[in-house]
Amino acid sequence: MRLPTALFMGLLARTPQNGEGQVPPPTTPVHIDPIPDLVIENFQAGGVILSHRFYVNFNVTFPPNPTVETQNLTVYCHIVGTTISESIAEVPPLWCNRNYDSAPTPYDVFWSLDFNVEQEYWPNKTVKTPLNAEVLFYRIINNETRMMGVHKLKREDMPMVGEQYPRQLYQGPKNFTVKGTRISGGPKFVPGETPTTTPVPVPTL
Repeated sequence: MRLPTALFMGLLARTPQNGEGQVPPPTTPVHIDPIPDLVIENFQAGGVILSHRFYVNFNVTFPPNPTVETQNLTVYCHIVGTTISESIAEVPPLWCNRNYDSAPTPYDVFWSLDFNVEQEYWPNKTVKTPLNAEVLFYRIINNETRMMGVHKLKREDMPMVGEQYPRQLYQGPKNFTVKGTRISGGPKFVPGETPTTTPVPVPTL
């Protein structure tokens, strides 16, 4: 799974293919603008000893969107999932503050965790080495406006600890900031949707 990097393009603009397999341009131009940094507090992640489980939890604060509120928006995000050998696993797009069957609001936030992997090809096998991880923070304000940020977790900050019962544990900064952007135009992405569209190129900052 190549989530934040691959999803970055798809999240910004998705449009269905026509009958000839061509991808038409978005109906609304896509604009990407900088916003104040996102603030991450008390970020924790690790495997649970002798359980084949892992956890990730943190608070994320988005700057206010002038059309919606004047105060920052802070939400709590977390997961307890299944893993192998007490290591931290990838997390697909997951709501922080909304049920999948709930009506959308201007305060909906989701996140995801993706591991970058280096592959070496040998005659009889492929060796994959985790390099680092990326955490995606994403707020859907409405059909036209979203906010997002991506933070990289270094491999050396996620070592295996313990001798008798080793487990992976995040030991990097618990509090940090993430460069944020506001995306306007193009269809929004909603976790839980079945991928039926193809991403189109969007302008970069």
